[in-house]
Parts: sequence; structure tokens; C-alpha cells
Amino acid sequence: FITYRGVDISGAAAPTVSRNTIFNIISTFLFSNSGITLGNDVSDAVVTRNAISAIRNTNSGGYGAYGINIAGTNSGTMNILLANNAIYDVYTTGYTISAVDNPIGIRIAGGTGHMIYYNSVALTGAFTFTAPCGSSALMITNPIPGLNIRNNIFANGQSGVTGTKAY
Repeated sequence: FITYRGVDISGAAAPTVSRNTIFNIISTFLFSNSGITLGNDVSDAVVTRNAISAIRNTNSGGYGAYGINIAGTNSGTMNILLANNAIYDVYTTGYTISAVDNPIGIRIAGGTGHMIYYNSVALTGAFTFTAPCGSSALMITNPIPGLNIRNNIFANGQSGVTGTKAY
């Protein structure tokens, strides 16, 4: 298995990531891992028809696992299309309710003009962390001008100790 990222793109104009099966990205290390990460200066990317599963981070120190991660936060990260992707079996041991270091199906940290259409995200399983944890099928960590989210299915049935949140 791979321990960090299935696909990692930065500094690219109009890249296409399509029709891939990305799975078994499993880490115990001190970083968050992901199926697909789009970093700084990625513009006009097309990420479609990918199946992403078994993205896991089992480090108990609080590191996340993301299906698709738009990580770029600079002005060159723009107009990314995520469409018709299937994301499931994203898991961490858990950390805290408010941290991004938890399982997240689609994480958007920055950029402008992104389009999120017709994706299916299903999170299941139980946290092993002893404090309340959180997980999100979709997480937007900063204001994103021009963000357009339509016709997606987001399901989150992850569970844990009393106080655990699933969004």
C-alpha cells in the first residue's frame, strides 16, 4: 500500500485526473494522507469519475485522512471541477471535534471558483479515540469565493464516544 497520497498535483494548468481507482493509502506517520491532493497554483483541473477508498490514518497523534483534498490556498488555485467521484472508507482513529485532523471525504481549504458536482461520499465506521471526535463528508475550511456545490450525495455514519460529531 501507499502511505502518503495517491495523486499529488501542484503548479499545473488544466490537469485531468479521471477514471482512476485509488485505494489503500494507509499511514501511521505524522502527516495527513489523501487519495487526491490538489495544491497551490492548480487551475482549471478536471477531477472526474474516480473511485477512492481505503484512505486511512491510524496515528493516534491526530492526523487526517482525506478522499479529495483541495489544499492550495493561494490565488493561483482556481476553477477546479470535482465531478462524479465516489469516495468511501475514509478513516482515522479520531482526534478532536474541531480539528481537520479527522476523516474527511472532500476537503476544500482555499482557492476560488471551484465546482463540486454529482459526487458520492459515504463515511462509516467507529472511532477508537477515547474523546469525542468529528468527521465530515464535506469540509470547507476557509471562505471560497465562487464555490458552487450541486447534486452531491453526502452520507456520514461514523460513530464514537458520547459527543462525537458526524457532518
